Amino acid sequence: MKDASWVITLLFGVLTVGFVVGTIVPRRFPTRRALNVLTRVSLVSVGLGGLLGTWLGAEVLFFRSTPLRLSIWPTPSPAASQGQVVIPFLPLDFYADRLTGLFLLIVGFFTLILAVYSWGWLARDPRRHWVAGAFNFFVLALFLTLLVNGAFWLLLALELVTLASSYLMLYRSEGTRNERVQEAGRVAVRTYLVISHISIAFLLTAFLLLGLRAQTVAAQAPVFSFDTYRHFFRTGAQVPHTGMDSVIFLLLLLGLSIRAGMIPFHFWVPIAHPELPTNTHAMMSAIMLKIPVYLMIRLLLELFPPQAWWWGGILLLLAGGTALLTVFYALVSPDLKRALAYHSAENIGIIMAGLGFALLFQYQTKEGVMFGQLTQLALIAALYHTVNHATFKTLLFMGTGSFERRTGTVVFKELGGLLRLYPWTAVPFLVGALSIVGLPPFNGFVSEWLTLQTIFAGGQALRQVASPALLVLTVVTLLALGAAFALTAVAFVKIVSETLLGPPAAVRSRYRGSWAMHGTMVLLALLCVVLGMAPFLLLPALQRAIQGLTETPSPVHATSMTLMVRLSEQDGLAYHASISLIPTLLLVGTVMLVGGIVWRALARARVSDTVWAGGEPFVPRKMHYSGTAFSFLIWEVMARDPEHIKPDHPLPAYYRVTETRAVPELVNRWYNRLILLTLQTSEWVGNFVQGGDIRRYLIYIFATFLVVLLATLLLRQ
Repeated sequence: MKDASWVITLLFGVLTVGFVVGTIVPRRFPTRRALNVLTRVSLVSVGLGGLLGTWLGAEVLFFRSTPLRLSIWPTPSPAASQGQVVIPFLPLDFYADRLTGLFLLIVGFFTLILAVYSWGWLARDPRRHWVAGAFNFFVLALFLTLLVNGAFWLLLALELVTLASSYLMLYRSEGTRNERVQEAGRVAVRTYLVISHISIAFLLTAFLLLGLRAQTVAAQAPVFSFDTYRHFFRTGAQVPHTGMDSVIFLLLLLGLSIRAGMIPFHFWVPIAHPELPTNTHAMMSAIMLKIPVYLMIRLLLELFPPQAWWWGGILLLLAGGTALLTVFYALVSPDLKRALAYHSAENIGIIMAGLGFALLFQYQTKEGVMFGQLTQLALIAALYHTVNHATFKTLLFMGTGSFERRTGTVVFKELGGLLRLYPWTAVPFLVGALSIVGLPPFNGFVSEWLTLQTIFAGGQALRQVASPALLVLTVVTLLALGAAFALTAVAFVKIVSETLLGPPAAVRSRYRGSWAMHGTMVLLALLCVVLGMAPFLLLPALQRAIQGLTETPSPVHATSMTLMVRLSEQDGLAYHASISLIPTLLLVGTVMLVGGIVWRALARARVSDTVWAGGEPFVPRKMHYSGTAFSFLIWEVMARDPEHIKPDHPLPAYYRVTETRAVPELVNRWYNRLILLTLQTSEWVGNFVQGGDIRRYLIYIFATFLVVLLATLLLRQ
């Protein structure tokens, strides 16, 4: 496919049609039959858009030797623009290299999967056409974010993502009269809009400073085009490093960290995400949170490479803290959707740890070739976990959506016994849980193993170059990630036990699911196993995606039965680690066999009789060992009496884990104090400025006139 312009045109055209059909046309045809037809047309549109995105991503990643470029609104030449009004810094160009191709493939494939899943999930939803139409707009904005090649259009695309997400967050509050649900929806939308625009403000400031830096080198170059940054900053020779570069880095890091849900900005994820329809919740948590990952690689590794060692150090601290803090709050979350939202932020922390090491090692490449190989290893680990997280988190949210449709709730204390009732949903959900925990032979194990090998090999290399500060930073990151891995295992023992095991919960719906929901979940469960047992299928794609970022050979090698990390013996460093799938499979098989034998033996020896409950009636749903008791030793350290914790609106200040104990959300409480202080200050300033005195208003007008007059005189001089 030499000319991909028709694919891009068809991609955006199909998604636009799906959006119009799902959200605008139903106003003219509100009958039930018409809504069913329009919903199906809209879902077909988003599915076709996902298929086209997958095709385009595969084409760019595997079959093109040069990046794809498409100029939609080119910058006119000086000769052609004589006598015309020209906006020189707003050229609209599409650019897709192999890295873009990988993320196009991820977004497109999971869009297609969720479009098929939504065919069953939205079947009885009264607002099905509205969700399907907004889903089209959301996916369109994601594709636009990946393809644009300029700062202005990137910010516009991110604003479209914000608009689509906020629109979908109204799903629960618009369809109910419950005041608590309505208030939760309003808080979610307000929180997400505020946090998104703060992120845009940081990114806009960073791009303005980048434009000024580029203009000092080439006054005629489009200062907001990524090609300009790619040409002048990538080489590092034409633009010398200044202190302004560190300011730009911090602004970019803040803007992207906010959108990724990293600490201390993680609070919006569990507030906003649970208000979404579950099918698009899967898209937002599993896919949309990867857009900042892509932008961080694009901006901080390619367009604006690191100029100091502490750039990667800051990202490592944020990543380790994010993984550790968010998994703790996932452990005490009262419902399944909120817990999975926290786990999304935790996995973003794991991915960002890989990117932090990539930044650190890329800066250290002047110390030896080994750091170039370590950069490759860190990027492969981060991208492998990106693909893995998209896979098992989509699977987990699809299972959550199925449970919600059948039971009417996702609150842990109202769930239980779903493995017996709905095995076609529960077994794939269990596979997703084993994958996110990182147990072999599932996919989460491979990416977490690669992340740990990055830390071990990096620590050995940093020790060789005698860098104590970086070595301490590496150890701290290792401890934080290790604790996060352990807490993830505890959290999912709790989730699986309370959701799938135990006495069956009261089923509120006879809805049995559909082939679309069951089939897509089984497909993703199989994909979790394939990516865990056959990493050689995915590794070549990841290695191709990062070829333009580093020129050193890849240190990761995979065969049909072995995964190996080998750093060549250069600069006095030799590192080798490998894992064979055969012993792993034998170990897992042995454990499963022994566990099955023990379970059968215990089942035969079990004697059923009436349970003695001290003379009280025995209620299995209430009188059993709960997940709260299971995790008691972990959350008790932070537990407080809820009577002594003020709610401090608008953000949730605590999570009640028992009737008498609650765990405070410390970051939310700090933000609540800041919000209340801001509101009080705003009210005071407003009352002072708008006091109702006409004389004060005349002084404002006169002062404004003087400022404008002085500014005009100064500009003329």
